Amino acid sequence: QNNTLSRPGFSLSGTALKRIACLSMLVDHLGASLLENGLFRCSAIDPGWGLDQLLRLVGRLAFPIYCFLLVEGFLHTHDLKKYALRMLGFALISEWPFDWAFFSGVYWGHQNVYFTLLLGLLLHRDVAHQQLRAAGQDGNQNQSNARPGERE
Repeated sequence: QNNTLSRPGFSLSGTALKRIACLSMLVDHLGASLLENGLFRCSAIDPGWGLDQLLRLVGRLAFPIYCFLLVEGFLHTHDLKKYALRMLGFALISEWPFDWAFFSGVYWGHQNVYFTLLLGLLLHRDVAHQQLRAAGQDGNQNQSNARPGERE
């Protein structure tokens, strides 16, 4: 079954991973936009304790989780073009708030992480396509790698 409760040991569902990644990213962005760059730049909030660095450290958990979920999405999507277009849409929609939170205005020198994830998705598609093409050129190799009992 696909239910995480039926597996032995500890496991997390995709929804749980998304929630952890979102919370981690929120903590990171609070540290970056409010403590490092923004509203609370005074020593009364962070008198040398490194609170902003701690928040940023917690936030570093988000990106590997998002990468894992991206690959899972790639493997299970029925329409890669729609998946990529949705990612592009979110990248464009979130660029303006990202720029204002971190740079106090539109800044094209640094984009939000959706663009990076979209590039990773497209690269993953190209690698998978190359692997399929290489396997198609050498069809006999697939038969010789079959387990005993699978050959006719």
